[in-house]
Amino acid sequence: MDGIFSTKTLWIFLLACDSDDKQKVSLIMDVIYGIHCLKANNIKDDCIRLYTNLYKDESLKIKHDRYGAITISIRSFEEIISDFNKDNYNNLVAFVTGHGTENCTYGNIESQNLLDILTTINVKNIIIYFGQCYAGIFQYLKLKNPGNIIRIGATKLNKSIGCELNGIDWNTNIFLYFLFTWFKNLPYNKENKKVINSYYYTSIETNNCLKMLNSNELLDIIKNSRELNRLKKRYKKAKNNENYKTKLMLKFEEVLKSQNRLQDTYYNHQESWITNPELASSLEYT
Repeated sequence: MDGIFSTKTLWIFLLACDSDDKQKVSLIMDVIYGIHCLKANNIKDDCIRLYTNLYKDESLKIKHDRYGAITISIRSFEEIISDFNKDNYNNLVAFVTGHGTENCTYGNIESQNLLDILTTINVKNIIIYFGQCYAGIFQYLKLKNPGNIIRIGATKLNKSIGCELNGIDWNTNIFLYFLFTWFKNLPYNKENKKVINSYYYTSIETNNCLKMLNSNELLDIIKNSRELNRLKKRYKKAKNNENYKTKLMLKFEEVLKSQNRLQDTYYNHQESWITNPELASSLEYT
């Protein structure tokens, strides 16, 4: 079986994000890191594209201190099929980032419509990595021809966790970070080049990272819980000192906000998944 690198393959990033999104920079940096890692495998610029609702320009040029100069070809979601048919590729590898929702939409696109766009293309193999929140929605959607399609997701019906790690100076999507790192290390990996190996590595590293995060967050949750109790007691003792009570209330709200954020991550159950493991076990990135 011919490998993905040895046949004509289009590598695409999908980014659903609003221009005023607070996480916009982090989402873009995930794409930049992903492109940087793909280039370690000598993938040409014209085979890498970003499909997004974020920019209207045809290309985005970014110079990063660590990853150098990167030019990203930008297209709209609706142009995926026409681009693919025009250039006659053999394979499609897609990385979905940005925001997924629990109501079965990706940005302003219905999840089924997006999957139809990605999977109705007439090619030999289609591999899609879903890194966004609630990625498991795409595990259960219908496929017209599932035989040549591999779907790999960061999480089922929960949020996809992001944090700063390993010297990364932005809030990176953990699953996508380890996935892209796997691609970056491929030139030095003489074995384990199968698609399913990307799933194994990324899932294990993501789980290990989440365990570490949960351990740290549990300590912070305990610390915040004690602080909230102390603030409650001080508020009761403050009696008629309104200025002091106001300061205590502001501090209480600040700690409570931190506590809610920590608990949201701590109690989140992120579990990756894969479909068509038989094909993933035979298809290689060679």
